[in-house]
Amino acid sequence: MIPLNIFECFDFPFICAKVKNSYFWIENIGHEHEYGKSIVTVTLKGGYPDLYRSLLLSKARFTNEITFDDMINLSEYRIDEKLKKYAQQQNL
Repeated sequence: MIPLNIFECFDFPFICAKVKNSYFWIENIGHEHEYGKSIVTVTLKGGYPDLYRSLLLSKARFTNEITFDDMINLSEYRIDEKLKKYAQQQNL
C-alpha cells in the first residue's frame, strides 16, 4: 500500500462527466480501528489545493477568529470572506 499525504493531487478523467471535474486533492486522512480492522477515510476536494488558504485557516482557528461553530455553520464562501478580512487586519 502506498501512503497518502495531505495536499496530494489525483486526476480521475473517467469521473469528469458525472461531477464536471477530474482533478482532486486530499484535504484530510482519517484512521479508525474497529474490531481488529483498520479503516482509512480520505476526504477529497475538487480542484487544486490552496496552501496559503489552509495555513491562514489554521491560524484563524488557532486565534479563535474562526470558531468550530463557524466551520460547521458557514459556507465556504463566508469562511473565505472572514479569512480575507482577517488577513487584511493582520497584514498577511
